[in-house]
Amino acid sequence: AATDGSQSDAATETEEVRELRAKVRQLEECVTDEQAKRDKFKAMVQKAIDAKKTVEALAAQQVVDAAQTIRALEAQLKTPRLADTITVATAETVADGGEG
Repeated sequence: AATDGSQSDAATETEEVRELRAKVRQLEECVTDEQAKRDKFKAMVQKAIDAKKTVEALAAQQVVDAAQTIRALEAQLKTPRLADTITVATAETVADGGEG
């Protein structure tokens, strides 16, 4: 009777071990899934950081471009426009009797 009991205990223990191993496998799969999710999230965050840097760089370049445009416009305002110069030169030519 003692032998039968020991075998029954051993069989029960083996079943418990199988169940525990199955649970360990499930937990390992969960951990792997969570790691994959974490890695995916990290990659998304990195892409967002890269995009932010790109936008900041583009914005900075636009500020530089705008400043150059403003300087160019200011320079144009300080000098007579080419059309005005041509008009004045033409009027002077006509006033001089057609000679250049």
